[in-house]
Amino acid sequence: MRKNGAGGAVFLSIMHTRPLSLAVEKAMPARKPMIEGGCKPTLLQIVLSVLAAFFGVQNSRNRARDFTHGSAIPFVLVGILLTLLLVGFLTLLVRFVASVPG
Repeated sequence: MRKNGAGGAVFLSIMHTRPLSLAVEKAMPARKPMIEGGCKPTLLQIVLSVLAAFFGVQNSRNRARDFTHGSAIPFVLVGILLTLLLVGFLTLLVRFVASVPG
């Protein structure tokens, strides 16, 4: 506490203030990464990564996870499987549309 010389009013003086960013970092610790250590991506994560790659919307965090912790073989196999499914679906769709009398 420090007294004001003019009117004798008492007010608090904060001598050591921390920047707001340090206070926020202490109150809210950083989030842990999605995958720690040497964990491999799950099958669902692999399928979602390959689908995102099909559309070109893969985010950088997932891409880094895939290239850091995963082997390329599951991604290639899932990519080939999904490509075959897409080609098969389009073939069936074209045959159906071509067979409809009109």
